[in-house]
Amino acid sequence: MKKGICGLYCFKNKEGEIIYIGKADDIHERLKHHKHLSEECYKEVASIEYAVITNRADRDIIETMLISQINPKYNTQQKYTERASLIIDSSIMLLWQKADIKEYKFENKKKVHIGTGIPGRPRAELPPKFYELYPLWKEGKITAVAFAKELDICRATLYRRISEYEISLKQKEDKI
Repeated sequence: MKKGICGLYCFKNKEGEIIYIGKADDIHERLKHHKHLSEECYKEVASIEYAVITNRADRDIIETMLISQINPKYNTQQKYTERASLIIDSSIMLLWQKADIKEYKFENKKKVHIGTGIPGRPRAELPPKFYELYPLWKEGKITAVAFAKELDICRATLYRRISEYEISLKQKEDKI
């Protein structure tokens, strides 16, 4: 699969049943780093299919509708008590294409937390470029969008990291 393909993807088991539906701005990158599902899910994946849908609003609606209609067993975050009243036109199914499953080595990369301390994955260090760009952003010379893009993170993550950084600066000032 080419990089930069935006849309929906689904995992199918060996019986051809859809077991998971997801969306991504870059499906190739998303699949390369997929690790949030259970190990059982990844073991069950026999094939991957994807549909190119560049409009985010369309993609969100179609994903929600498909999950509601198909109810894949590993889409546990979005369980619906009622089935959607709208039906996805069958023409959307013509968009699905096969991806080479051998290209993606699915392993459950979740680490089990044992012992004391804060569970979860370790906090990634701020890249050195953050410290170069932060003053420019603070002075209004670059936008948050440009700042986030340079660091290859989303804006929400950028704002969270800025907040953490500013708190650490304030704590350093308070100690002096």
